[in-house]
Amino acid sequence: MPYDDALAGLRPQPFVPGNGPPIGDRWRSPDRADMVCMPKFGGKMSPYCIKRSRSGSPDGFTVVELMVTLAVIGILAVIATPSMTALINNSRVAGQTEELVASLQLARAEAIRRNARVTVCAGAAGACSGSGTWGGWTIFGRDNTLAVPANDVIRDTTASPSMQVTGPTGGIVFKPSGMIDSQLNLEVAKSSDKRCLSVLISGVVSVAKGACP
Repeated sequence: MPYDDALAGLRPQPFVPGNGPPIGDRWRSPDRADMVCMPKFGGKMSPYCIKRSRSGSPDGFTVVELMVTLAVIGILAVIATPSMTALINNSRVAGQTEELVASLQLARAEAIRRNARVTVCAGAAGACSGSGTWGGWTIFGRDNTLAVPANDVIRDTTASPSMQVTGPTGGIVFKPSGMIDSQLNLEVAKSSDKRCLSVLISGVVSVAKGACP
């Protein structure tokens, strides 16, 4: 019996979904009501059947599934936000600490090069403010390498507005040997992230996580 004649008994009419027009050359499976059958390659091969959605249209997201997905995304965002904030704060504190360490190392190197005292303190333009809050700091000293020795400003630096930098009110004075009179501490902080910078008598700077003692 020809294939089309045998197939004709299985599909007396195109499949008509409940909410739309006929869908081409499709028909309900004679064995299962939830299956839809269609021919392959223009009817040259045996038909194949697939499970149809309850609405008669292709499967997709329901409102409930979408709401559950959004709820899961919201929960993950709430969990991840504190971790990201802590990571950003840690990075900013580390960057500000490195900048302050670089300033202290520059001051020490200049004291040795100039064979003169070089001061690092809170302030600007070579003038110390006498404050323990280092919103900005200045490096200055006498340059004995000039034909006519004179005081000059080596560098001014401004701390990030979101950082809290604290240090000795009298600043740190490096002697021509690169040493200081006594160990001094500076602290960089943002929220709970803190770094303690210790300037040893030798002039070497060490950094430790946490608040200064």
